[in-house]
Amino acid sequence: MLSVVKAEAPQAATFADFWLMYPKRAAVRDAEKAWNKLTPEDKVAALTALLDWRRYWLARDEMQFTPHPATWLNGARWLDDLPAEYQRK
Repeated sequence: MLSVVKAEAPQAATFADFWLMYPKRAAVRDAEKAWNKLTPEDKVAALTALLDWRRYWLARDEMQFTPHPATWLNGARWLDDLPAEYQRK
C-alpha cells in the first residue's frame, strides 16, 4: 500500500517575521496595523524585498534616513527600485 505524503502549505508571512528583519524599530503598533492591511501576496513581496532594502540601509550606515516601518508598508515602498549599485545581479 502506498502512503500519500501531503505537502505542507508554506507558512504565511507574519508580522513577527517583518519586525525581526526591519532594521529600524519604531511605532510597532502603527507598523502592525499597516501590516494587517496588506494582502497575503503583498506580505510575501514585502518580506522578500526587505532582504535587499535592509542590506542597502545597513550598508549606508545612515539609519536616520531609513523610513519608519509603518511608512514603508503604507507606501508600498517594497515596490520602489533600489539604487543601481545595490540591485541584485
